[in-house]
Formats: sequence, structure tokens, C-alpha cells
Amino acid sequence: EARARGQSVLMGLPLLQNHSLVTDAHAVLPTELEGQIVKLKIGHDLDFEREWIKSFCAKPGLLRLDVNSSLTGPEFLQWISGFSDYECKKIDYIEDPCPFDLSVWQEALEKVQLAADREVAHESLRSSLVLISKPTAIETGVDPLDYKRVVFTHKMDHPLGARIAHFVASTFYHLHPEKKEICGLDPQNIFKATGFEGFEQGSGFGFDAVLPKLKWTTVV
Repeated sequence: EARARGQSVLMGLPLLQNHSLVTDAHAVLPTELEGQIVKLKIGHDLDFEREWIKSFCAKPGLLRLDVNSSLTGPEFLQWISGFSDYECKKIDYIEDPCPFDLSVWQEALEKVQLAADREVAHESLRSSLVLISKPTAIETGVDPLDYKRVVFTHKMDHPLGARIAHFVASTFYHLHPEKKEICGLDPQNIFKATGFEGFEQGSGFGFDAVLPKLKWTTVV
């Protein structure tokens, strides 16, 4: 309907800011990201990544870490013990550090903020966690308002999926402005260029310049 009216689905909704995404600490120097909010995926080379994080934390900026549950509980607790209180304050949150274990996550929360991109089973802990919401994923039974904070990201899928996620996030923050966050909704050239990159709004979900160039098949 919005496309038929020549309007963007984001009209009247808050325009969101996004963190920078780093999928490999070896690929970029911390000094190149000074002053930014950065999401770093870790778990490939923990010793190197620890030093990268320490270097980043020594400069202006804020860090979000995504471990993707690649560590065991004891491994994670041992790993974060290598960071000072100051460095932990420069870490906005650590997402999915290990498979959920109530005692491990409670102990870790005493040192650093944790986040989960899936429903955490123990309801009493949700109010202490950041929910990483991915609107194009199936999230049955998750009430974002049960959580301390809500940060929206895309699933590293097609830019259309990221635009849909942006629409869902903007709608949520429009209804709950006190919850507004820096998000992760920019595909940031993760994949080979297709012409759908950039944030040209246009009508509907956008992409007005590229859609007419596609080959379309009529389905009756």
C-alpha cells in the first residue's frame, strides 16, 4: 500500500543509527574504528582478539562482542577475567557468550553486560539482559519488554531483509521511544554488490532505482 501511494514505509518513524560490524579482528586495526560503536564477532582467535579489544578500549568508542555461544561457561568466565573493570565498562554487551547456564550467566553479569539473540529460558534473568532481536527470524514467545534493553539487528541476509528489520525496529521504538538504541541494521557491504546497497528510501521498502532494472515474470 505504501508503494502504491508513493510513500516510504518508514515515513513518520524514527531513523535509526547503526553500529559498525567487524567479522574478523585480523582484518582491521582498532585505531581505524576510534570513536565508533563497533560490533566485533569473536571466537576465532581468542588471545589475539583479547589484545585487539584491550587496544580498542584504550581509545574513545564502545564495543559490542558476539561470541555466538562458541565458548563453554568455564572458558568464557576465564576469558573475561583477563579484562579490567574499566575495559568491561567499554564493552556495551557480550552477545551469546556460551550456551545458557544460569549460574555462569549470573556470575558474568557481575562483571559485564550480557545479551542474548534467542529466548533465554530462565525468566528471572531477562530483566538483566539485552535482547538482540532479529525481526526476519522466527522468535516465538519472546516479549521484548521483558528485557532490560532491545537492540535490533538483521540476519546478514539480503538488503531487503535488513530494510524490513529496520521497519520493525523503527515501529517498536516509535511505540517505545525510551527503549531506542543504536542498532545493527546496515548490511555494510557484507556480500557482493547487487545494486540494493545504500539507504535510498523511495516508496514502500525503497530500492526504486534498481527494481525497474530487474527481469520480472508475471504470475497468474
